Amino acid sequence: MSSEDNVINLVNVEEPWCSQCLCYADYKRKWDSLPRANLDGGTYSEVSESPYCIECGSLMHYLSTCRVVVWIVRGVSILLLTALSLFCFLLFEASFYSGATWLVGVLIIFFLNQSPRNARRALSTHRFYLQKKRIMHAGVS
Repeated sequence: MSSEDNVINLVNVEEPWCSQCLCYADYKRKWDSLPRANLDGGTYSEVSESPYCIECGSLMHYLSTCRVVVWIVRGVSILLLTALSLFCFLLFEASFYSGATWLVGVLIIFFLNQSPRNARRALSTHRFYLQKKRIMHAGVS
């Protein structure tokens, strides 16, 4: 085994994003352990690592994970809206009750779609950061 096999490529390592500081700030890692059940009837500790910003102390997010979470929630919302529409208007005849049920379902689906609030905030603040950076570099040139 050569020494090149042990080298970590830092270009491919994703840095966490701080939504409070609007930057890729330095961070410290905090470990949490949760007790989980195993198949033998016993328990084991699952350790999770979370990055926290050194400057403001808030939880930082990995943008790739945030994108995946938002897209999965959007996909589930579209599937639920399609199923709800088929249920209310094709399975039953159109009436006041099916329309009211559809409207309540659409409101629930809308709030479900807005539920990954921290992931959506991290993505929007990062988009704002990129626009600000692009404007600053355009002004320098």
